[in-house]
Amino acid sequence: MQSTDLGVKIGSRIRASRMSIGLTQEQLAEKVGVSWSTISSLERGMHMVSLERLLDICEALNSGLEIILCDYINIAGLYSDNDSQKILEMLTLLTPTQKKYLLENMRLILNLYPDI
Repeated sequence: MQSTDLGVKIGSRIRASRMSIGLTQEQLAEKVGVSWSTISSLERGMHMVSLERLLDICEALNSGLEIILCDYINIAGLYSDNDSQKILEMLTLLTPTQKKYLLENMRLILNLYPDI
C-alpha cells in the first residue's frame, strides 16, 4: 500500500507523541487494542487511521486530537503569528518532564517581567 501525505503527517505526529512519553509501538498497540504492526503501519503513513481509532490513540497517548491533527486544524485565529505556531509545534515534541520544566520557567519569566 502506498503512503499518502495526510497519512504520513498524522503518522509522524503519532510517532512523536508516542516517543515523547517513552512508549514503544508494542506498548501503544496494547493500550489501543491493536497489533504493533498496525501502529507501525499508521506511523509510516501506510494505513489511514479511522477517527474512532485516532481517538483511542490520543487517549492512550494522553494527548489531544489537536496535537495529532495540528497540520490540518486552522488555529490562525487563536495563534496567528508565526512564533506562536512554532511554539505549539515544538510543544508536541516535549516529554512530560520537559513540559513541566518549561511551564515553571514560563511562570517565572512572567512573574519577573510582567511588563514585557
